[in-house]
Amino acid sequence: MVKPEEVCAYESMQAGLYRLKHLGITETHPSAISSAMSRLPDDAITLAAASHIERELQITPWNLSSNFVACTQGKENIERLEISGVGDPSGWGLGFSYVRAAPKASMSSAVVKKKSAATRGGSTVTEQMLIYAD
Repeated sequence: MVKPEEVCAYESMQAGLYRLKHLGITETHPSAISSAMSRLPDDAITLAAASHIERELQITPWNLSSNFVACTQGKENIERLEISGVGDPSGWGLGFSYVRAAPKASMSSAVVKKKSAATRGGSTVTEQMLIYAD
């Protein structure tokens, strides 16, 4: 017997495949995508198109579901998921995205030195704003 959840998952997968096919995207396997991305020329238009295709593949139903399951069950090392953004199925900010968020870039030592030098001056942002306002 097939459960209603399995029917919904199957129909969602079919709708996702139809959408990708309608956009002209035929390869959905990660290894094929990465090899195709490496063969692209460094043309700005081509890279923008590749970025769009990558984003479309990130919002496929099976990818969003696997990201959510991996994050909640702790099977994979996913640091963060986007809550709002392109993966929001409502399109109005009423749903959740569940696209993997890019990892935060660590601050370089130069930025850390600048911040520590700025705080050693003893003035706060409010004090600086008052000085510039005068």
